[in-house]
Amino acid sequence: EVTVMLPEIAAEYRELGSHAWHNGDTAKAQSYYEKALNAYTKCMGPEHPEVACSMGDLANVYCDQGRFPNALELYQQAHAIHAKAFGPDHVDTAGDLASLGLVHAVQGNHKEALPLLKDAYDIMGKSLEPGHPNLVQVKQFLDKTAEVVAA
Repeated sequence: EVTVMLPEIAAEYRELGSHAWHNGDTAKAQSYYEKALNAYTKCMGPEHPEVACSMGDLANVYCDQGRFPNALELYQQAHAIHAKAFGPDHVDTAGDLASLGLVHAVQGNHKEALPLLKDAYDIMGKSLEPGHPNLVQVKQFLDKTAEVVAA
């Protein structure tokens, strides 16, 4: 076990987690992402944006595992860190809002998801080109969610 935490070690854990996640091994990804989160927290402090990114990585795995309450908690924490570090109109802050909205939508909480996705889209639209994949994806989820709410 590594006892000295450096950003490079945290980044390596994160990379290993990403590799495992993209290969469909969510158990291994979870383990590496937990190690990355712990390492970033120890070496950079609990309110550093890299900690928020690691929370988002782990939350993505939780979503794949159907652990939505755990994912929501991490996305909320990541959003708070990004909002404090970058402000409410930053694309990373908006990404957290989109993730929160998607989890709510997946759980069938479309009325809760809609304002989160709308805010995420509006914020992203100020910074990203109209055809940017993240903006396009959020718009698609926003439109689908709005249709469900209107029905």
